[in-house]
Amino acid sequence: MIRCLGEVILTFVKFADTLLRCVRIGLLHSLITILKWKHLNYRGVYSFIDVCGVLFMALLSETKYKPSIKKLEDISSKTVLSMLQDVRADIGNLESSFANADLTKVLKIVESGSYKINGKISTYIDLSSAKGIIGAYRKYSEGGCQSCVRFGTEVLDAQDAIVGRYCIVSDPDYNINKIPPVREGLTPKVRKHYDNPCNSWKPKFDIKLEVLVRTESPI
Repeated sequence: MIRCLGEVILTFVKFADTLLRCVRIGLLHSLITILKWKHLNYRGVYSFIDVCGVLFMALLSETKYKPSIKKLEDISSKTVLSMLQDVRADIGNLESSFANADLTKVLKIVESGSYKINGKISTYIDLSSAKGIIGAYRKYSEGGCQSCVRFGTEVLDAQDAIVGRYCIVSDPDYNINKIPPVREGLTPKVRKHYDNPCNSWKPKFDIKLEVLVRTESPI
């Protein structure tokens, strides 16, 4: 009986040490799952792990960044630059060394979708909303026809989702009066310049992100 109790106590000590180390590298949930599935037969150990899981997970704080930009119409070079500066300031309030981070670094972190600050109380910051906004800005500031304000779309059959895509300004291959109309899909000109812009290309956002982050003043 004493020997069995000694083994349990020794097991507790080993698990406590392992759990503490796992907290530091963010693997607590995985460890608890593995331990519950393998090797253990003591009910007391299960309870011990559950209690430690609750106590140690309190050391990880989770928060989500909510940008002021709510819809596509709100996105501009000015609002995106302001958002990146906002992210830097908010993270800087929790991690002082981040307060003076280069916006190029901030952009990279936002596009990763999250950021973790390690410490006695680690903080996980969800940046998915900001990432979505950056993705939209990239879509309409890079590439070819797909980001151009002159990119036209005509719904030919809503039920079957048949659409025609063409250049509003100059696309000789798009003939609305032709019978039968040949408009489904991409016209040859749009197909050619969909990813690589032509000389008439005018993106919705004319400042690329890599250029935008080099300035600290709204444009």
